[in-house]
Amino acid sequence: MHKRVKVCIRVRPASKDHAGIVVNETEKTINVLNNGNGTSFRFDGVLGSSVTQEQVFEKAAMEATESVLHGYNGTVMAYGQTGAGKTFTMTGGKSSFSDRGICARSIAMIFHAIKQDTEHTYTIRASYAEIYNEQLYDLLDFSENQQKELLIQENDKGQTFVKGLSKPLVDSEEAALDLLFQGETNRTIAEHCLNNASTRSHCIFTLHIEKHSHDDNNASIVFSKLNLVDLAGSERMKKTQVTGTMLKETTHINKSLTFLEQVVIALGDHKREHIPYRQTTLTNLLKDSLGGNCRTLLIACVWPDESQNDQTIATLKFATRMMRVKTSAIVNSQDKNLQSAKKYLDEIKRLKQELAMHDTLAGRSNIIYSIPPEAEEEMKQNVLSYITNPTQIPPIMNVNQVHVLFRLFRDIILENQVSTIEQPIILPQIEEFTKSIAIPIPSDEELKQEYANYMQTQMEEAKQNFRKAKRLVVQCATQVNVLKSEIDATSKSLTTEISDEEKDRNVSALRDTKKAYRVAFEELNKAKVEMNYMQKVKEQLITSTLSDFEIWYYY
Repeated sequence: MHKRVKVCIRVRPASKDHAGIVVNETEKTINVLNNGNGTSFRFDGVLGSSVTQEQVFEKAAMEATESVLHGYNGTVMAYGQTGAGKTFTMTGGKSSFSDRGICARSIAMIFHAIKQDTEHTYTIRASYAEIYNEQLYDLLDFSENQQKELLIQENDKGQTFVKGLSKPLVDSEEAALDLLFQGETNRTIAEHCLNNASTRSHCIFTLHIEKHSHDDNNASIVFSKLNLVDLAGSERMKKTQVTGTMLKETTHINKSLTFLEQVVIALGDHKREHIPYRQTTLTNLLKDSLGGNCRTLLIACVWPDESQNDQTIATLKFATRMMRVKTSAIVNSQDKNLQSAKKYLDEIKRLKQELAMHDTLAGRSNIIYSIPPEAEEEMKQNVLSYITNPTQIPPIMNVNQVHVLFRLFRDIILENQVSTIEQPIILPQIEEFTKSIAIPIPSDEELKQEYANYMQTQMEEAKQNFRKAKRLVVQCATQVNVLKSEIDATSKSLTTEISDEEKDRNVSALRDTKKAYRVAFEELNKAKVEMNYMQKVKEQLITSTLSDFEIWYYY
């Protein structure tokens, strides 16, 4: 079933600048003011600057997360300019437990649902990939130098996956959060004038889910995955005032986002036959999320200040184009009955033997019908040689080779086609920046002091929040123990000889106390989750500080 991508807009709080947009959450519209004129947009949802993280999850991301439990692939993707609140939306802040982002809330929802489901057994794995300067990195590979090569490939159903990416098992919400926090610590961030903690890469945290039924009559396994995507911010280099390494990063970010927009435009045009997924690592990796087997949500984050109107309009136009994209989500299931699979394998083996006998009788030998990757690469070189020299005709031994040769010809032609879509104009922006007024650079001591003050503030906040959460756990535990004592005392009184009237009163009191106990016990569990979360925030800050110190000390 074809279903278009759902799009929600999230507006970050305004700064001191004049507001450049008018938001109507009821009508789901956003109006950008430009020189007295307005440009209006309508979406599936518009979330103003006053919404909480919990409301963002419930109104935007909950549907995609819930569908994963029923066997559909889901993607939640945050897009927008630098500083618009994408990372805060996806991974959350560190000030309080209520600032948790979509990633942590999705994890909590999935594991809570699994605990309630007594009819199925689940196997869950997690992966965390980063695209930095067009290179893929495994954020869950904690070795000092990542030696393994990560490759984007397609399975037999045409779905993309990353070969070599770590997928450790997670058996609890706490284990999944551990991997999320450890991966975040490895992310590439930097500081510039629009954002003091700008993420310089695209990151995709994925939960891979297998669901097995306890019913023997249900011979199927359901597979699904939830992609949580935090895209790097689109930037105008004049505004962000970047140079050196950050200039190179920005160039790669803008390039990948430009090609992402080209893919979205192509998907929205039903007359287009070729979609340029392979132009960049990002579009290749998001192939399923953009036009394949997936239920996709885009959260476009905008900055409401008037000075950011040009970037706001660009973000809203991209979001509008995404609403024209349709995906085909289906339940991913596989038959557990291996008997039919074995039957097919035996049939294939018999046919191969029969084919080999036919080749022997025809005087042919050592013919390979299955084509391994290295042989396909050799065939590609033969095709390239034939293109430059028509006398070097590629050798053909069977029909399968003919099919592969035609596909290789097609791939080579498509790779060499000149794109008619405009490329991002970067040079004028660089030239304009070089002519701008020089900005004084702080000394090393000033930078160290500023960083030390910032980290000290963050650490103090984390400690206070952890102590607050710990006190709440103690209070809840005390309340649970008091209610448990009351239940025991009331239950004991019912075993003694008392009047019927007093017995009725005690039964009613016991019922009320048990109800209060269940509520208190649930509050205790919530408090423990909050305490564990704040503990991880504190540990992440310590790890990040030590890592930054080592980099500064040795380099």
